[in-house]
Amino acid sequence: MKEIKRRNAWIAFSLALVVFLAGVFVINWQLWHSDQATHVAAARQAAKKIAAILDEAREATATALNVSRSGCSGQGQFQLGTEAALQPHLRTILLIKDGQVWCSSLPGNRVLTLSPESLPDEPLLLLPARMMVNKRPVLIYQARVAAIRVIVTISDIHLRDALYSDTDNNGLALWVQNQMIARYGDVKPLAADPHQGVFTSPAYPFRITYPDSLFFSPAA
Repeated sequence: MKEIKRRNAWIAFSLALVVFLAGVFVINWQLWHSDQATHVAAARQAAKKIAAILDEAREATATALNVSRSGCSGQGQFQLGTEAALQPHLRTILLIKDGQVWCSSLPGNRVLTLSPESLPDEPLLLLPARMMVNKRPVLIYQARVAAIRVIVTISDIHLRDALYSDTDNNGLALWVQNQMIARYGDVKPLAADPHQGVFTSPAYPFRITYPDSLFFSPAA
């Protein structure tokens, strides 16, 4: 009889433990899913904001190509300067021709990018502070038509604003090529992280990285 009671007590305890662990698992799965959804939503929103900024750069590129057709006159420089001023997130617009800076939105064809003519011919680039005259990192948007290359620079301030989220301010970063920039610090090489999620922009060749939520582990 005692053996039966002991067995029944053990069965009851085991069932209670299973129910408890199942409850813990369900609660932690819900918390993980909610946290993960918050990260993904924040990354998607950041990508949307940066895509909107790049839309401005694309519009500015159309203006720059129109300027290139009529030559880099004083009026052409004025048009570039006006376009850069009217687009809220752009810093400078450059026209490269025959391997040299041909026209700039800045007075006197000045540039803020060191040796812009030697930049890789990629649609998007992140440049660290050391490659800028004013020592501020930028995102570069580029387009080439025949012998003309248009370079549009976007301030890091606007990139960091786009990476900010009221709901998730925990490690979003912009990933372009093999470089990345976060809300703080300079452009740096992309660091491999197994606990990092990625949202890929459907409109432009960039990604947003975000911290992957870690599921609860009793052994942790």
